[in-house]
Amino acid sequence: MTAQSGAVDGPRDWAGAMVLSTGASKGFPDKEAFPDDTEPLTYLTQMAKDSNAPVLITRYGTLDALHIIESYTAKHSIHDTARVSAAVAHYEPNIDFDALLQG
Repeated sequence: MTAQSGAVDGPRDWAGAMVLSTGASKGFPDKEAFPDDTEPLTYLTQMAKDSNAPVLITRYGTLDALHIIESYTAKHSIHDTARVSAAVAHYEPNIDFDALLQG
């Protein structure tokens, strides 16, 4: 948000997102104080609705959600033409296909 002068939305290449955690992480000392049906705070939900930033609402605690996100490995799909095109454009100039075919 700082890069956008306080705005939540920005240029298409801005990699911002929001994770609203409604639970407590496993290591949180008062985990039992958070019921499983806790809802995000109203002003946070409204901020998410008013922006065009991607928002993920999770029942996990912040640290647990962060661990899950960090350990996620994205997979390419032949049907995801935008990602496939970006990968080809990135790698093709650095690959000597003639050398590979002689191989």
